[in-house]
Amino acid sequence: MEAEYKTIKDAAQAELNIEKSRFISHISHANNREEAEAFIQMIKAKYKDATHNVSSFVIGPRMELKWATDDGEPQGTAGMPILKVLEEQGITNTVVVVTRYFGGKKLGTGGLVRAYTDSTLEAIKVSGLCEVYKIASIKVGIDYSSYSKLVKLSLPFYMEIVSTEFQDSVSVEIDFDPGKLEELKEALDNLSRGQTSIKKCEDKIKAIPIEG
Repeated sequence: MEAEYKTIKDAAQAELNIEKSRFISHISHANNREEAEAFIQMIKAKYKDATHNVSSFVIGPRMELKWATDDGEPQGTAGMPILKVLEEQGITNTVVVVTRYFGGKKLGTGGLVRAYTDSTLEAIKVSGLCEVYKIASIKVGIDYSSYSKLVKLSLPFYMEIVSTEFQDSVSVEIDFDPGKLEELKEALDNLSRGQTSIKKCEDKIKAIPIEG
């Protein structure tokens, strides 16, 4: 099953102290430009006394929308390094704001690039990553004897029983790889000898954490 895209797991905050400057990084989900801009404004309001609030975001399953600003730092030393991290890691639907409180010592062009890069990487590390999949779902009506076989069913593709209702028969909601519908139907027919009722449900979006 192929992921639709990769994004962060949770909104997160991290902080680095570099040559007496504080770099506070915030990272969050953003499904569109409006959500990203609202997050940026919220962080800028929270840290309105900061020297800089540098921001960047990437939106869309194919990273169609990209934006970055240096917010007063030398051109190309702040917003673009943040954006480059997101691009290189293939992370989308994500917004980053790195707040800097100047500590009195200039870092130089290379130092700034490293500082904003490291701040972004640290926020990603705290957040964690996940892959987002499109998941198909069906409601299956099945008798009790066939249900016990269904629970033990082992198929060579993603399948998860997400809910079960026990009445005269058993109603089971199953999430699975959208490309395997016919294979799943065949497996259900085989274990119930064709006595299964199947109703297609709306597709879902599921985020699965990337371990490690």
